[in-house]
Order: sequence, then structure tokens, then C-alpha cells
Amino acid sequence: MPTPSNAPEKTELILIRHAVTEANLRHVMLGRTNPPLHPLGVLQAQAIAQVLVKEHWQTIYTSPLLRAMQTAEIIAQTRGSQLHQNIVPLALPGLAEMDLGVIDGLPSYQAYQKFRMAMDQALDPEGDDFVFSGGESRVAVHQRFQLALQEIVHRHPGQQVCAVTHGGPLGLWFARSHQEPLGHLRQRQPQHASITRVTYENDAWQIAQFNDVSHLPTALQQSIQELANQGP
Repeated sequence: MPTPSNAPEKTELILIRHAVTEANLRHVMLGRTNPPLHPLGVLQAQAIAQVLVKEHWQTIYTSPLLRAMQTAEIIAQTRGSQLHQNIVPLALPGLAEMDLGVIDGLPSYQAYQKFRMAMDQALDPEGDDFVFSGGESRVAVHQRFQLALQEIVHRHPGQQVCAVTHGGPLGLWFARSHQEPLGHLRQRQPQHASITRVTYENDAWQIAQFNDVSHLPTALQQSIQELANQGP
């Protein structure tokens, strides 16, 4: 039976957390601080690209921050080469990482030494909202991220679209999707260079696949973990 012409269209959004930077490996509190990808992160992005080249998307959005832009560009170039066309990632500010204010760019141990009370509050999983001095509140980040996703699906009804973003907004969005306090963001955020698929239909979101890292070679992930274990 043919689908009625007025039936709602299902849009699939492929959410990608950017690949790793040296700052990530040194446990830096990374918000609006803007480092490039680590060479191993470039390899992660290439692994994502090899998986997504098999899909049917032709549009990719990205956070304007460098680590996300570089991840998106690698994915776009691989897909564009297959299609023999130029795919340019579209920067969307709502996909950016949260501004961490006074701790942004500090190694985690320094942030804890200088701002112990604030760090303890930030680590409370039951806290529904929190903001570091000079930074952005969790509620504000969740709201702008939700608006960005809504903008994407409304621009591309019935299509498959990619978006490269960050752990903070993703963790907040999935915490709220599970009706949990926003303080659960760390438990809910997917890994670097992971692929998560969500669908939008009838004004509702469904999580189809979460935190898939099966495309990342084991040796590559072991090398990244070894560097991270060395500490700052």
C-alpha cells in the first residue's frame, strides 16, 4: 500500500562526537578552548568517514569549534569523493561545546585545586543545573542544542543528515531524553569519535543507536588510552 502523501516523514540524524585532541588526552577541561585534533584523532575521524561513506547522507553540520570542524571535514571529503561532489560542512553555533568559564582550558587537577567547591558542585549527579563563573549553564546549553537539532530536522525532513558535536551537549541532551537530572551528563555522553543515531518523527525523538565505536580499530583505541593514562 502506498504511503499517504501527508504522512509524517522520518528524519535520521547521525550524531558524531568529535575525535580526540591532545587536550583531551591531557585531561584538560575543554569547553570553548579551541585545540586541533591529535594525529590519532585524525585517524579516528578517518575511521568514522569510512563507515559513513556507505550511507546516503549528503549534508553534514558541525560545531564551529576546530576539533569538530576538522572531524566533519574529513568525513565530508571522503563522502564527497565518493559522490564526485564538494560537500562543505555547515557550521551551526548551537552544536558548540558548553562554555566552562573560569575552568575552561585548565587541566582537571588544576581546576580542582583552584575551584574545589565549584568542581564538587559540578560533579553532583543530582544537580539539574550548574554554571561555572563566567560560563554557560547546563539548562542554556541543553536548550540551544535542542533548538539546533530541531533546526536541522526541519530543514531536512525525511532525509539522513550528519552532525558533529561535543560531549557536553550530547550528555545533557541524552540525560534529559531519559528524564534524568542534567547532572547525569557524564554518564550519558558518548565516547570520542562515536556514532549515535536518532530519528525524528511525529514531533518525537527516538534513539536508534547509541555510542557505537565498533568502527574504531582496537589498536588505535589502545594507543589513545595509553596516552591518556600518562596523565597531564
